[in-house]
Amino acid sequence: MFQSNEEILRVFADWFENVAPKNLINSASNGKLLADYVLERGVVSIGTINDAVVALGSQLEYQRVKTEAEKAQEFEQKERERIKREAAENIEGAKKFNNLDLPDASSKEAKRQADAQKATEALISKYTVNGRTPGTFDDRKGAEGRAALRALRIKSNGQVNWILTLKLVGAAFHHETVAEIRAAAKKEYNSWTNKDENGRRKSEQTLQGAGLGNLPRY
Repeated sequence: MFQSNEEILRVFADWFENVAPKNLINSASNGKLLADYVLERGVVSIGTINDAVVALGSQLEYQRVKTEAEKAQEFEQKERERIKREAAENIEGAKKFNNLDLPDASSKEAKRQADAQKATEALISKYTVNGRTPGTFDDRKGAEGRAALRALRIKSNGQVNWILTLKLVGAAFHHETVAEIRAAAKKEYNSWTNKDENGRRKSEQTLQGAGLGNLPRY
């Protein structure tokens, strides 16, 4: 069966747009491999191109699929950037208003805390621990890790500071055991202040969930 170059290009274009694997890179090298394989074997069609994909396997270039940990890290980074941006906006706004505007500033702070609380819970909900075989998860360890992360709290003047708590959870998120989560949280908290300031800060701000008596035992 004779096929014109125009028809062959049309079939390939239709296949790449509507049928090709989503992570297959539409590159010149992939196109050449597929075209060479199909043309050597006869008619160019959706079916024969699909057969070529199976036969060529790893010779084709695919976009790497992000792991759950990478997705969570990107989410965490975006949340930190958003919180930092909003904090800068609040500081700039404070320069423009006098004390009569304090109620509005208080409302903004309450919203920031509420947003940070939602972001914290969203991050924790994405926590998983890989199983012993590829593509599986250890549900028990995952549940233990989420419980340990939820136990972490930074309190200021008796109230949970969710912005700081989000930062603390983010620092401990990528660890697999309760002990590692606890140690990472302590390390992050201690890095915020030097030894001379610790006493003063602890009178204003307390860390919960990183001590032996606060985290659940397993």
